[in-house]
Amino acid sequence: ANVKIRIYNLLGQLIEEVINKNHQIGEYNFEWNSNKVTSGIYLFTISANDFFESKKVILLTIFIILLLLLSSAT
Repeated sequence: ANVKIRIYNLLGQLIEEVINKNHQIGEYNFEWNSNKVTSGIYLFTISANDFFESKKVILLTIFIILLLLLSSAT
């Protein structure tokens, strides 16, 4: 079956097509590198033959800035 996994923003714009290729029946895992997008709510769709499903994904990115103040003793 031709399997497609796509990520959309809430405006319905395609952010990324993660997978678009033929797969045999079975169980598969995939990873989405979300470094290109900001925190927010996204929709992820998966389709294969007559199957279609859409799920909401909440992405939280946390940036930690560590500030070190170094003083030299004289």
